Amino acid sequence: MKCMIFSIVLLLNKENKVLFLHRSSTNSMPGHYGLVGGKVEEGEKPREALIREVYEEVGVTLRQEDLIFKNVYYGTTTIGQCNCIVFTYEARSWHGTPENKEPEKHASMDWWSLEALPEPLLRIHQPIIQAYKKGIPYLEEQ
Repeated sequence: MKCMIFSIVLLLNKENKVLFLHRSSTNSMPGHYGLVGGKVEEGEKPREALIREVYEEVGVTLRQEDLIFKNVYYGTTTIGQCNCIVFTYEARSWHGTPENKEPEKHASMDWWSLEALPEPLLRIHQPIIQAYKKGIPYLEEQ
């Protein structure tokens, strides 16, 4: 079975809120909320892919030293029904102001408290965020 690798980030602002993207009707899983990030392309490392994805999606620049590793998830994805590995990072500093750079993929973006998450969340982001809140560094799909 094919395996896809993703990198996502919890971009936390000064109020300790996390940036979520709200998927548009033209994106996979329309209407769902997800963290910023995406697929690791061939030849990329997870942090490199995340820096690229964050710039493409919300227009801010991250440096590798801005990214703090938080957890890794192993499970399956609805995209092609394949195995996936998701590397999750936290970032509290970046250069630039976040804005929706892909309006064809994301209807909106907003900051949400970790105690009051938007719904519906992408299926694999739910356990990842719960593990992040509990400090769990590794999790597998149940």
